[in-house]
Amino acid sequence: MSALRDLQTGFRSFLISETDAAPGIAGGFADNAAVYRNNVQHAHVSALQANFPVIQALVGDAFFDTLALDYANNHPPYSAILAQYGSEFPAYLAKREELSPYPFLPDVARLEWALNEAFHAHSSFSLTPADAARVFSTDNGETPLTLLPSVRLVSSRFPIRDIRDAALEGDADRISGLAGETRHLLVMRPDAEVVIAELSDGEHAFLKALAGNATLDGALNAAIAAGPSLSPAEAVGRLLHLGVFVAPEPPRQEPKPCPTLSPVKTGSCRNCSSTSPGRQSPDCPRFRIR
Repeated sequence: MSALRDLQTGFRSFLISETDAAPGIAGGFADNAAVYRNNVQHAHVSALQANFPVIQALVGDAFFDTLALDYANNHPPYSAILAQYGSEFPAYLAKREELSPYPFLPDVARLEWALNEAFHAHSSFSLTPADAARVFSTDNGETPLTLLPSVRLVSSRFPIRDIRDAALEGDADRISGLAGETRHLLVMRPDAEVVIAELSDGEHAFLKALAGNATLDGALNAAIAAGPSLSPAEAVGRLLHLGVFVAPEPPRQEPKPCPTLSPVKTGSCRNCSSTSPGRQSPDCPRFRIR
C-alpha cells in the first residue's frame, strides 16, 4: 500500500509541475503521461478563464494564462467540479508583486467569485411582502431572518462593479477615470439570473449581521449603528423587493385516507390519482373509481 501511495503522490506532483518524467513511468508511456499532464493543466487554466473572465480581460490573455497555470500548480482543485474552481484566486492575485500597481484586481476577482458562487447556489423561494407581514406580525424580534443561499456580500474601496462592466465592454479608458470610494455590493440569484445591487452602509451591516445568525432586532441595531440616517422600514422594504430573504416553508400536509380505495377496491381515484389503498392527495374534493 505504501508503494502505491508513493506512486500516486509522485504522479500527482508530476501533473502540477514542469518535471520531465513521471515517477515509475518510462519509455513511450512517459510521452503519454506528458500529454495527459498537458490536458490536465489546460483544463485547469480553461476553468479559471471561465470563472474569471474580467480578470482575463484586464490583464490580457497571455499573462492571465501564466497566472492561471502558476495558480493551478500551487492550488490544485479539491473537486472534479471545475465550474467551482478558484476560491483562492483573489488572495493569490493579492500576493503577486507585479500586480501591486493594480490593487483593485483582487477585489474584482472576489466579485467574480461571488457571482460564480451565487450562480451555483441552491435555489430557494424568496419571502414575499405578504409572507413578511405574517412573519413580522407574530415576531418578537428574536427570530432570525434567513438569507437566500445565493446571497453574497462584497465590499471594496474601488468601484469594482463599474470596472467589471467597463472591462467586459472593452472600454479600458473608462477604468482609469473611475473614482474610488467604499462600496457595498449584494450578489444573489433570486430567480434564474444572478443580479448585483448596491447597498448602503446600513443595509450592508443589516445583511452581514443576518448572515452571522443575528436576530431581527440585532441586525437592525447593527444597521442603525452603521448608517444612523437609515430608515429601517424603507431598508427592509427594499431588501424584500429584491428578494433577499427565504420564504418560510408551508406546513406539511399529510395525505388523507382515500375512502374509494381499499385492499378490496383496486384502481385509482379520478381526482387525487391515488393508486394505493387508503391514500389520497390533501386536495381531493371527491372520490370515484375509474
